[in-house]
Amino acid sequence: MATSRNGLILTCSLLGVLGPLTAACSGASGTSGEPVADTDAPVDVATDGVDGVDGGETDAKTDGNEGVTSDTAEAEVELPSPPDTVDVTPGDGTIGSSCKTDSDCQNDGLCLDWPGGYCTVLNCSADAECPTGSRCAEVKAGTTACVESCALDGSACREGYGCKPVAPQSGDEGATPGAGCIGLSATTSPPGGPCASLADCAGPHGCLSGPPGGFCAMTGCSNDVLCPAGTTCANWNGAPTCLPSCEIGGDCAEVPGEARCDLLVGLAGTPVPVCLPGGGSGGAGSGCTSDQDCESGFCRIVAEGKCVGSSAGCFVDGDCAGGVVCELAPAYRKGVCTQLCSLDALCPGQTGCAPLPAPPGGTASAFCQNPCKGPTDPLSCDDDVGETCRFGDPIGNTASGGKYLCVVLGAGDPGQPCESDAGCKEGGCIGTCAPSCVNSPCPFSTTCTNWKGEERCMRRCFSALDCAAGMSCAAPAGTATKVCMPPS
Repeated sequence: MATSRNGLILTCSLLGVLGPLTAACSGASGTSGEPVADTDAPVDVATDGVDGVDGGETDAKTDGNEGVTSDTAEAEVELPSPPDTVDVTPGDGTIGSSCKTDSDCQNDGLCLDWPGGYCTVLNCSADAECPTGSRCAEVKAGTTACVESCALDGSACREGYGCKPVAPQSGDEGATPGAGCIGLSATTSPPGGPCASLADCAGPHGCLSGPPGGFCAMTGCSNDVLCPAGTTCANWNGAPTCLPSCEIGGDCAEVPGEARCDLLVGLAGTPVPVCLPGGGSGGAGSGCTSDQDCESGFCRIVAEGKCVGSSAGCFVDGDCAGGVVCELAPAYRKGVCTQLCSLDALCPGQTGCAPLPAPPGGTASAFCQNPCKGPTDPLSCDDDVGETCRFGDPIGNTASGGKYLCVVLGAGDPGQPCESDAGCKEGGCIGTCAPSCVNSPCPFSTTCTNWKGEERCMRRCFSALDCAAGMSCAAPAGTATKVCMPPS
């Protein structure tokens, strides 16, 4: 398949757009009737008609001009092998239809060497630039093409293709993501399998490049966009992702590599067990900015910004004391390596399962937190991520009297010091934020206590050192659980 662009005849091979990208245009002869090429062996760009280059050779020669190449020669371009389109019947020429040569395609399109040939138009920036029935997709970093539209609800692409999620391009910023038919490699990986590109993953699954060796998974799942059978939608690295399902206590033997079964937050806001890829080396309590930094495969983000004039982390202005502004910036993103937990999936070792307040727009969940020795312990908790040592009652804790754990709490969270109701996210200031617990459970470091006839989340304590200035550690009348009490 040869096509002329700016006087150059380039080799068209875009199965490579999902592996090595190649300029989409081809041929040694300079005619547009050549069959599409396979993509097995690399070669330089053929440049018929360019001085000093012999168009009859597969290597780009530069007689008398060593080192001189065209701009397009910088891309990896692959040797036309015996075409796989000998038995292909060209389609109607629309985007995504089968083809043998560029002339089989409408709209001045190109015939890519995807399975059976694939008509497309390159270098789009918005869906509106693509013919009806197609959309603009990034098929390789920095390279876009019009691909046949499809639906992730099961509508089929032709054999050798997968219906993949397609993110809006620069000209469609803010638009709803769609899906398009993308050519697949001869051998594809199942969900959770290794990959180097989209083409390596079966069905609707994309290739996540963060985990070592890549990880096949479909992103963008929701209540309206369901996951394929055998996978579950969970929030991973900040995005809803279809991950292989599993059972806690079991393994992920069907998933290649060092995958393991762990809990992530599902669509309903509750923990769901899924197979996660092998991650980084960060143990529980280590600082992180993404899930790949942690052995557990889960990084709990505790701040996206910094309170101006201090080192305190924050998500919104309300997290900062005294009306200070929360300055958001990627450099201020901080997290802690941990894992989700529940009564059915308790924490390993000496870590404790602590239910913690929800971040803005998020869901309250329980996490495995490292133990510490008390409010005067300066070493056990990580100041860099805002951890403090708090006393409370971990989920599943059988020891009497509670336990100290390292946790990250924001200004105004239950149990935090306050001067007025305005300083508490849910009101109820009594020296510490003590909101009502009538309709919702109390997070770690607080417990539901009857105080002056009202059920409130009051801060737990082992001694007065755990309480704000002026408060005492005592058990209210009729109870055995000690909490921080305001002056009577």
